Amino acid sequence: MKTLIKKCRSNIALVIGNGINRYVDSTKTNSWHDLLVKLAARHLPSKLKSVPSGIALTEFYDVLALKSAKTVSSNYLQQEFCDLMSTWRYYEHHKYIVKWAQKTDVPILTTNFDQILSNAGSCKLYRTRKGGFTDYYPWENYYGNKEITDPSHGFGIWHVNGMLRYSRSIRLGLTHYMGAVERARGLLHKGNERSLFSGKHMRDWTGSTSWLHILFNSSLLILSYCQ
Repeated sequence: MKTLIKKCRSNIALVIGNGINRYVDSTKTNSWHDLLVKLAARHLPSKLKSVPSGIALTEFYDVLALKSAKTVSSNYLQQEFCDLMSTWRYYEHHKYIVKWAQKTDVPILTTNFDQILSNAGSCKLYRTRKGGFTDYYPWENYYGNKEITDPSHGFGIWHVNGMLRYSRSIRLGLTHYMGAVERARGLLHKGNERSLFSGKHMRDWTGSTSWLHILFNSSLLILSYCQ
């Protein structure tokens, strides 16, 4: 494993999901299960003590959205998710992974919304380009310790499914994810000369300043935790 990482470290990117929050003491404060139960208690008539097995997060969110659609705004549930996650904290294993990525100068792609990794690394928010910002899709925004021009070269923490800082950016329901797919499609196929698949000017394609550039140009090392 070490040999493989050493061989690919100039082109490697870490992919981190919620498994990092299911390790040792982090389960006590950073629990998706507890968060979902709290939301269910607020919006569903039946008081769930646990999330039903076999229910995906997107399905659970869609049920909550349908139940609360008549009483709250469309962004209300996303904001609730963010408010509940704002108290989550980092532990030593979070710091260890982020410090390694900083030392090795490699990017991190995370499917998590929280700011645990960026807080663990004392990171600040940066943006790869000026103009064209939307808090629905802040894909050019990253947490890091310095400005970088190429997302795939240099340390940065990129939030694939949205970030806590912008509640409208977090992808929770089916509609949210379909919207993200459509946006990515537009970046991938925007004009022949600027298309990622045109075979020309790979550095100049429309999504080159976003986390998508890492996905298509780096060797992905997926970190997971299995009980």
